Amino acid sequence: MPQDQTDMAAEISMSPLATLMLYLVAGTSLGLLALLSGIPAAPLAGALLGAGIVSMSGRLDQAVWPTGTRTILEIGIGTVIGTGLTRASLEQLQILWRPALLITVTLVLTGIVVGLLETGLADHGHPCADGHRGGPVEQSLAWNRPSGGPVGGCTWRN
Repeated sequence: MPQDQTDMAAEISMSPLATLMLYLVAGTSLGLLALLSGIPAAPLAGALLGAGIVSMSGRLDQAVWPTGTRTILEIGIGTVIGTGLTRASLEQLQILWRPALLITVTLVLTGIVVGLLETGLADHGHPCADGHRGGPVEQSLAWNRPSGGPVGGCTWRN
């Protein structure tokens, strides 16, 4: 693996409490920033985005919550959301559940298609088809082989 990829893949190892604190700082920061937008659920979305970005960066270990803490927080969030529901909300949910389900299914299917195209499975799984260099996973596998060469002995075309 080239040196720059090795550096990017390096994780920062620290105590679980310190790791959790960094996630909390990231989530709180983006949550408070989103609060400025005035959108009702923006702080929740901002916190989710902040912690998610840190998690997806791969630089930190996965956060480990103390036993029971996550459950208590989930119950609290559910309670906060539940107290905002009214009879009018229920009527709206009865009308909107079908479009919401359709949107969700469409987004999931779109994600699957994009993932298949990115990984090269749309080219019948052959990483060298039509000069396709493969997605990040294929490229990583190709250059992590003991021989240091591409998968299947094929050479990439530009």
